[in-house]
Amino acid sequence: MKSLDPFGFRFFSFCIHLGKGNHIVWLEATYIPVRNEEGKVKAILKIATDITERENNTKKIISQLKDVPVELVNIVVANSTKKIQAIESLKKQIDLT
Repeated sequence: MKSLDPFGFRFFSFCIHLGKGNHIVWLEATYIPVRNEEGKVKAILKIATDITERENNTKKIISQLKDVPVELVNIVVANSTKKIQAIESLKKQIDLT
């Protein structure tokens, strides 16, 4: 065998597998052709990395980001309510004088 991937061709993919205990396992895979002296592909080398933790963290962050607008609205409403109450209190104080 000559070398791995002398022509620069590689293939990347993401795969989902069902692991032990029916847990979802995310894999990131790279496929690299192994060529002979004539440059013909004689084998494919696959390198896979478990990226399950990264994918789960990404899903968690996306979920949290989706909740942010609701939380911001609640904060704005609470602040507005306090400001309205303060204005009403000032109006009462002005009317008393």
